[in-house]
Amino acid sequence: CMDSEDVNVVFHPLPVVSFSGLSAQYCIDQTTPVVLTGTPAGGTFSGLGISGNSFVPSIAGVGTIFITYTYTDGNGCTNSETQTVDVNGLPNVSFSGLDAAYCEDDANAYALVGSPVGGTFIGSGISGNDFIPDNAAAGSNTITYTYTDPFGCTSLEQQQVAVNALPTVSFIGLASSYCSNA
Repeated sequence: CMDSEDVNVVFHPLPVVSFSGLSAQYCIDQTTPVVLTGTPAGGTFSGLGISGNSFVPSIAGVGTIFITYTYTDGNGCTNSETQTVDVNGLPNVSFSGLDAAYCEDDANAYALVGSPVGGTFIGSGISGNDFIPDNAAAGSNTITYTYTDPFGCTSLEQQQVAVNALPTVSFIGLASSYCSNA
């Protein structure tokens, strides 16, 4: 004895899923949300630093981050796309060579050394990588060393330096003229 039954099965293709808006890398100090757009609309984003449909690098933390967009169509078929993004830390910046105080008539050029090399010094009395007190304003001055790493992440160090005004000097007791035999 033999019997058979036919069953029709419909296979639905998985939805084609993608998303855009994510750059390859960000700096950890970026707090502005990066808006992501998923296709087809109506899916959900997941991963470190995700808030709704936005990615916030400062929340994600330093490292390689995996962001996934998942979409389920009307047939119950689910598909997703995952992208990676690097969140880079800020460079460790410092500089040396600046004393706490100088006199305002000091015309010497004091060499400042920034680390990492390749940054920029700014502030009153700065000429290239030198601090010249005679060119600075009297009083407290802020000297800043700013460095941007190859990933575009920027950090800075600031130091205060006092440029002291010269003392006011006077004396009395000298007449305007004298006799040569005095």
